Amino acid sequence: KPQFFLSQDIARCVWRLFCMHPMETLGNGDLVFIPCPEAGFLPGRVVAVYRDDTADVELESTRGHTHSACRRVRLAEMCLRFPMDDVSATSADNTSLVYMNEATIVENLRLRHRHNHIYTYTASVLLAVNPYKEIAGLYGDTQCALYRGKHIGTLPPHPYAIADQVYRAFMHERTSQALLISGESGAGKTETAKIVMQYLSFISGAASEPNSRVQARVLHAQPVLESFGNAATMRNSNSSRFGKYSQLLFDADGALTDASIKTYLLESSRVVHHNEGERTYHCFYEMLAGLSDERVNELHLERGRCYRLLCNTGKAIKGFKERDESNFQKLVAALQTVGLHDGDIDALFEVLAGLIHLGNLPVDDDSAVPLDDDDDDGIQTARVDYESAEHAADLLGMDPDELVATLTRKKVSVPGRNSFHEVPRTTSQFRQALKSLVKALYKRLFLQTVEHINKSFAAERSVAHDSFEGADDGNATAHIGILDIYGFERLEKNSFEQLCINLANERLQQYFVENV
Repeated sequence: KPQFFLSQDIARCVWRLFCMHPMETLGNGDLVFIPCPEAGFLPGRVVAVYRDDTADVELESTRGHTHSACRRVRLAEMCLRFPMDDVSATSADNTSLVYMNEATIVENLRLRHRHNHIYTYTASVLLAVNPYKEIAGLYGDTQCALYRGKHIGTLPPHPYAIADQVYRAFMHERTSQALLISGESGAGKTETAKIVMQYLSFISGAASEPNSRVQARVLHAQPVLESFGNAATMRNSNSSRFGKYSQLLFDADGALTDASIKTYLLESSRVVHHNEGERTYHCFYEMLAGLSDERVNELHLERGRCYRLLCNTGKAIKGFKERDESNFQKLVAALQTVGLHDGDIDALFEVLAGLIHLGNLPVDDDSAVPLDDDDDDGIQTARVDYESAEHAADLLGMDPDELVATLTRKKVSVPGRNSFHEVPRTTSQFRQALKSLVKALYKRLFLQTVEHINKSFAAERSVAHDSFEGADDGNATAHIGILDIYGFERLEKNSFEQLCINLANERLQQYFVENV
């Protein structure tokens, strides 16, 4: 028979957890965590236990509390802990914690984050805590080489280790694998997805020139998607406002040969409305910040002007100028890498500029009135800025008179007769029609850009090797999938799309809990 040896302390912990009555599990002098609305959990020591299943806990001097601070807490809300003499001692895997409870896991993550150890395992699951800063030496080809072929736990926790495990399972089992990246808004999902793709591109090598170009396009597709699908919210300056599933296909030798991207539920309402302190999609601001003065004038735009589509509240959000200029250069380079010619790129910016002018069509006494303000008396007819209409029509390839007529007038059927007559729209109806047009045009632009990226992958598909067929689906090609889902977020004004985003996030998280 195998024999198991437990230390005296561990044996006492096991006996307490499984053999004692709940009221008897805690005694004077025991070290515990107690819940705290601000800090999550606070460390303390039990000084008295009462028969009503409560206890007095003396808080430790850490985190701004003194030993004299004492709180009455229910026993059911306490979590046992170890002494905190060495705060630098942490566990790289939460499953190695003797006291396996929410408080000790959170404390372990907090201490590791303090020392820039932002990754922690829970068995084969990797937890990441966003550092909101660059950590030198954490990523790159040198680190990729270290994790190549290593089992989880051999080296410190890292997305490279998870990606390597997925790649080796894919090559060994010849079946599709998937990486699920989930978390609330601002947790770092988009960056983690890019880190994983970087490793998979590295480990697959570049067996041929077409393979090398596929790798480059996989990596450069991300800046394009971020510019057209990400925006600044109150919680996250680079929040993904759409879901993305990236498929990476490999040949029998493990070389990356093809890729595709599927997108879900773009928050198109953000094009016409965003809350105070937020922005619409990055591409609008990057275009204004990065284009030459001559090109800006050709698009009938002004850099310093606060356009209604970009500034719902009439005030521009500061602190993004340098980043917008830098990201514009990355966007143009990425668009060129994925196969767009200069004429195609110019056409993209013309559509974006046309949408900006469409946003300025309504004429209001207050220029700060947002596009989504639908208040009117139901009688007032819409007034239109014809200069903006002409600029928008010119850039979007429309007739300005037809554009204005379609938005300001509607056809009404005559009861009992097969005929129609036109009536003017009210201000509210005009705004609703304009919002629908702007949202539809932007969504089509986004989907067309994704489609072009996918076509660029197909154009570079390697013909030297055939991808192996997936055993789990006879008609599908085996691939490694990376799901980067939008994060849960509660905005000041939440649209129906935001409800769907949050619901999808919660359902996915529940699936993860039940199956992983």
